[in-house]
Amino acid sequence: MSNILKGKIISFYEKDRILLIEINEEKSFFFLSRSLASQVFKYKTLNNVNITFEYSEATKEYKNQLATRIISITEISNDEGIFYSVDSIKNQTVELINSFDYKMFIDFEFTMPAFNEKSKFEYELLQVGIVISDPNDKVVDEYSSYIKTKKKVSDRTKRFLNISNEELAESVSQKEFYNLLQNYFRIYTPTVFVWGSSDIKALNKFYDKNHFKQIKFDSIDLAKLIRGYYSLQEDLGLFVALQIFNGIQATQAHHALTDASATKEVFDSFKKILNNDTKLNVREIRNHMKDELKELKTE
Repeated sequence: MSNILKGKIISFYEKDRILLIEINEEKSFFFLSRSLASQVFKYKTLNNVNITFEYSEATKEYKNQLATRIISITEISNDEGIFYSVDSIKNQTVELINSFDYKMFIDFEFTMPAFNEKSKFEYELLQVGIVISDPNDKVVDEYSSYIKTKKKVSDRTKRFLNISNEELAESVSQKEFYNLLQNYFRIYTPTVFVWGSSDIKALNKFYDKNHFKQIKFDSIDLAKLIRGYYSLQEDLGLFVALQIFNGIQATQAHHALTDASATKEVFDSFKKILNNDTKLNVREIRNHMKDELKELKTE
């Protein structure tokens, strides 16, 4: 069960991620997730801040009272105007999703430390998967390969990713991969799409460790974009999103090209849903999936 309320923020307790809100002349505490808190507390110095929000039945104790959980924010405003509006964000997302020309969906798999590794471990890029689509979302290029690493690949990594020594022997060098990436950007100048923040961070680390000049490009974290559009508390897992948006039930294969292709599938379906103005309660579907998983674990 969830409900929508509107009230005036009386006090901001930033350290505790708590708001004291006055609603119909009654003051109550509400608590927020870190992501929602980051949206709200930037306005703590303003006067007469009003907030419209959705809350759940979850509560916790704060200052000997019950604080209720805020699960999404619809609007933040005061007498000077509206500072945050979920409707505005949704309109901007629709405009953004239709603005891309060529797109690169990219995913990496990384090395893992051996089980008995005691020294500080630094992961390396081990596998890359790339899918390129044109302005009409048609796939125009795909690429997948293993990348040679400076350190020996652990047996743990090989088992986890289900790769053989023969496959590793066919790996491209780090310089070859860098040159290939440069060539893709020279041909297509795509916007890069990833699922989560780890792939871009790992690519930047790859440049630094190899003293390669950083390739400049625009990137979109599709998981974050979807989370913001549907006002979710956390990112969806890639294959959870694939099931919600595409109806495809699959387990993550830990294969870079498979994951890059799955990211494109989710992008295409998300774009279609936005352009058709299809109503989809992603949070409700996700919660239902969690409940089903709990039932399976207890059987």
